[in-house]
Amino acid sequence: MAKKSGIFWQIMKKKKTTAEITRYLHSDNITVLVAKTNENLVGFAVGESQKGVNQKKGNFDIYIKKEYHKKGVGKKLMTELTKQFKEKNRRSISVNYYKANKNARQFYEKMGFNVISETSLKKI
Repeated sequence: MAKKSGIFWQIMKKKKTTAEITRYLHSDNITVLVAKTNENLVGFAVGESQKGVNQKKGNFDIYIKKEYHKKGVGKKLMTELTKQFKEKNRRSISVNYYKANKNARQFYEKMGFNVISETSLKKI
């Protein structure tokens, strides 16, 4: 479900050192959730609460190893992420995914998301 243009990848591109990445991930507006099975990482979610008086939304990226798709891992991460965004008084959350990723669309619609826009890209 993850893509290299999401929050996690942007963090990795912008932050140059481990200390910078650690400091960013520990900031108040970032939520990092990890899903493990027998101490093995099977997925993660990175959420970012928008700052500002009129900014009442959060956005996130989620990644689940393919062999753990449709086993409830994404649902658990999404449920906890939603809970944490609510605790930060966010009124909505958004996610971006590739249009061709039908599984992602089905998952997010099942989780209560509505498609409100599409973005077009032209490689030059």
